[in-house]
Amino acid sequence: MHLRAKSSIGSPDVLDLAPSKVPLILHRIRRASGMRRVCGLFGAPDPSLDVWVERRERGSSAVRRLEAGAGITPGDEIRVCLKKSGGGIVDANVYYIDANYGIQRRFPLDDRSPRLEPKAGAEFEIVPWTRVTDDGLGVESLWVLAVPRKPSDPVLALRDLSQDPTTTRGWSEEKATRGLFEELLAEPATRGIAAASAEPTKKGSVFQLPLHTAWPELGPPPWKSTDPAQTEALHPFLARLPVSFEPGPCFEFATSPAGGARQDILLFGDDGGPRAVLVDFTARSASAAAKPADFEPEAAFLFLPDGRRLALYDRRDLGAFDLALLDADGDGNAETRWTRDGEEWILHEGVRTPWLSQTHIATVVGKEPKDAPIASARLSVLARGSRP
Repeated sequence: MHLRAKSSIGSPDVLDLAPSKVPLILHRIRRASGMRRVCGLFGAPDPSLDVWVERRERGSSAVRRLEAGAGITPGDEIRVCLKKSGGGIVDANVYYIDANYGIQRRFPLDDRSPRLEPKAGAEFEIVPWTRVTDDGLGVESLWVLAVPRKPSDPVLALRDLSQDPTTTRGWSEEKATRGLFEELLAEPATRGIAAASAEPTKKGSVFQLPLHTAWPELGPPPWKSTDPAQTEALHPFLARLPVSFEPGPCFEFATSPAGGARQDILLFGDDGGPRAVLVDFTARSASAAAKPADFEPEAAFLFLPDGRRLALYDRRDLGAFDLALLDADGDGNAETRWTRDGEEWILHEGVRTPWLSQTHIATVVGKEPKDAPIASARLSVLARGSRP
């Protein structure tokens, strides 16, 4: 089964979903959507609180604040800052809602307290620098709930917000979401869930910053050598593709930003430059391939002469690609998809899924577990030019 979001939401399709998993993914979509909508149910943020997000672009040390809807790319770093004035007590809880409807608690971590005491009046780094990865691409958001408290009030640590926030039976989703958060923001003595028609409470702030995560312009890297090596043999992983493709007679090994001393990239092309980029996600301690045929990739990215681009993934580490994604218009999303059954490619048209994403690469048993920043750094060898 496939699930598709509205085009305005910006989330990718959910593909190959077993029927038994539908309730689980719908549950996840419902709670993430409820958290995104709840910000519109409350008034302006508390003026005594200033919450903002800062970014360091990939490869730069310059820091600047992000505006709502700003574009960020894998490899960037972001952090969340808060400044509290007035000398009051605030309980702050921070969540990141990614494009795949995942809800990640970012503050407080572990069993730490979310309470900011009166003396915390200076600028406070509420979430330290965190590297953006490509395992969630599309519209995302940073979500902050800050509630003024009294010294005798219990600490409001919303550890269960990553669970379903709309548990009230018999209510519409929006009413239940609004009711629950109005109860959370009310005085501790309040009992029951506030009526959906009640006036928005003034006792707290819900802050949300929409962001958009996407790769910048993509393309193969240039040759390092002025005279790349020649080969007449077709790499076995590039045989029997769902579309016709000639990789070219030239090849060269290269190292991605995550490769360390090991060559984890193999390029094929001609005198005009590379046309195919093969990526090996094996542990960085693995020995390097001596010749192209020894290079075992988990992904390949082919740039066709007509401007289309084909991504290939070995999702189950079976020694052959079993997923192919074709991006015909260069928007970063594949519209055509093939899955492999034995020697046969099965066509699926009319999909919308990220063309370049580590979500298509499985964690390989017996190899280094997939680490999101490392995987993004390997794929960043394709990042070219301007930001999204």
